[in-house]
Amino acid sequence: MLAAAVTGVVWLNSLPALAESSLLHLQFEKLDHALLDAEQVHIYLAQGEGDSSPITVSAERLQLAQQVFTNIRIQCDVSLGKTLLVCAAGKARLRHDRLGRLSGQLGFRYDLTSGLQSVTLTRLQIMDGRVDMVLQGPAPAWQLDTEITGLDLELAQPLLSMAGLTGPVETLEGRISGSVNAMGWSTDTVRADLVLADVSYSGESVVQAASGKVSIDLVKEANDWQGELKLSVGSGELYIVPPLPEQENPPGFYIAINSEPLILDAVFNYAINSSTLIIQDMEYIHPAVMQMNLAGRIQLEPVFSLEGLSLRIDETALENIYPVYMQPWLISTPYNDLTVGGRVAFELGISNGVISALSMKLDKADILDNSARFAVSELSTDIQMTEQRRHESRLSWDSIDIYRIGLGTGAIELASNDLNIEVTHWQDVPLMDGKLRIEELDLREVGTPDFELHMAGAIEAVSLPSLTEALDWPMLGGALDGEFSGLTYSRGDIRMDGELRVRMFDGGVRIDDLNVRDLFGNLPVLTADMIVQGVDMEQLTGTFAFGKITGRLGGYIRDLKLENWQPVAFDARLSTLDDRGTRHRISQKALNNLSQIGGGLRGALSRGFMAYFDEYSYGELGLSCRLANGFCELGGVEAYEGGHYLLTRGGLLPPWVEVKLAGSIIAWDALIKGFEQIAEGEVKIE
Repeated sequence: MLAAAVTGVVWLNSLPALAESSLLHLQFEKLDHALLDAEQVHIYLAQGEGDSSPITVSAERLQLAQQVFTNIRIQCDVSLGKTLLVCAAGKARLRHDRLGRLSGQLGFRYDLTSGLQSVTLTRLQIMDGRVDMVLQGPAPAWQLDTEITGLDLELAQPLLSMAGLTGPVETLEGRISGSVNAMGWSTDTVRADLVLADVSYSGESVVQAASGKVSIDLVKEANDWQGELKLSVGSGELYIVPPLPEQENPPGFYIAINSEPLILDAVFNYAINSSTLIIQDMEYIHPAVMQMNLAGRIQLEPVFSLEGLSLRIDETALENIYPVYMQPWLISTPYNDLTVGGRVAFELGISNGVISALSMKLDKADILDNSARFAVSELSTDIQMTEQRRHESRLSWDSIDIYRIGLGTGAIELASNDLNIEVTHWQDVPLMDGKLRIEELDLREVGTPDFELHMAGAIEAVSLPSLTEALDWPMLGGALDGEFSGLTYSRGDIRMDGELRVRMFDGGVRIDDLNVRDLFGNLPVLTADMIVQGVDMEQLTGTFAFGKITGRLGGYIRDLKLENWQPVAFDARLSTLDDRGTRHRISQKALNNLSQIGGGLRGALSRGFMAYFDEYSYGELGLSCRLANGFCELGGVEAYEGGHYLLTRGGLLPPWVEVKLAGSIIAWDALIKGFEQIAEGEVKIE
């Protein structure tokens, strides 16, 4: 309803200036209406010719659609009928504090019995472009048709920000043209068809020189908006950071648009009362990269939550989709720098915020970690997982390398139930020059942060020379055999349940409490305890150029810690066992090399005639090392004043020898380098 305070209604002979030619002057201090508020309104009616009379309307301030205008002035020759007022070609000018001076042509039709019938505002010069508007009635069935030509978005930026249509913006440039149509007193229907040219935008997301088309249809039904959004971007570059309230650092997607346009078509419903967005169907096409279909339900307020989702990505080339849409999600994971090939298809279902279905098809996929931690060749699978339904599938590969430890060609048969996968059939797989035998293998909570892999099996006949060479460790001879009763991989970590037994050099090593943290991270950490049991030293020393030592070796390596596969801490002690059935003999070459660790021979070998013997008897041999902070605290079999014995006298037959440890602290790198050089020749360790 219109409420007005009339401060003056006067005739011509009482008006100054403009009023000198006026028949009537109306002055309103304030006008209030559902659509507008106006202050200091003046209406002047002058004497005209025939049935038309000039009318001038001015106002100091006008608030319309939450926008404030000042210095408003409207002039028009109004035709006066019995019940109809018509302005065919008027003029309007006004000022906006952010858009500056605005001017255009005005027209209207007003029926004294039924009210306003139409308003036209054409040739409105605004934002370095032009706007033409036609508002047609009668109320409440209003229809507004707007044509936009070449509006400068940089000039529109303050207005868009004020209306909440853009976030923090550093740059907004480009031109926009098209049409906007709205119907209804409270805007029940809206349709917009717009053309964007050379648009650049800089905020959290970035748009560079983009051109395209956007159309939107909105229909309000009760308290819901039903709509369809169509977007076609034909050129430009985009860096899109989606609004994901649950992620502190959401991913950003760089998209370069080449010869074919980027297409988005979404049909949706927005429930105003519940703040719920329902995406009924959305198709997204990035030519040669990805075609995706999506439907979902999102609770926007008071707390953002993804209540339901159905997503399908059609088969596409991995090398195209990975850098654009996969790598950004993996940027803070160990999988952020891969070289990939092959083809992939993917489906995902989410219900009540948790994964309810997952399907992935890989066709001869190649995955190479550029940090040389892992590589997979020709991986193929058709895994499907859904709630309360069993699916059978197959996984095969040509080769798998983990830190240069190679698995050969293999295939497994899988059965899935919910988000868990059980291996139903496994073929033994070549492991370097040996074999990996799997007794049990199952995967749980696939596709979730709680994913776990459980495995039990055995390693057979892996040669230690090939294994140590692959790991860049000092060369060892012999073969590796072992069994593991339970291995779990979860959240990037490996945990060994029970013990791992390795058979080597006619003896064995038992590994307890084996754990690997951040297996594929930048700094993997391995911890374990090891027990050495009855290793034949003749076989062990025979793999080096160290020289021959007979006897059985036992001991422990406690609190072992490897960072990036290099030792940084442990407490180790290795010594000969009390086995009376084994002769303790050491060759001259081995004795000379051992003396390099001890700092020189002590005893009979220093006398000349001892040098003519090839082998000598000894009692016990032992070495301990406590590694910390890059230094090894050395010890031997037994202590003496000022040091330790590495080798004690003993045995039934002479000659007898002994080796004393002259020092107790040595840099770990120097010790390892010395051992490596001894393996190739005789070099003193300092």
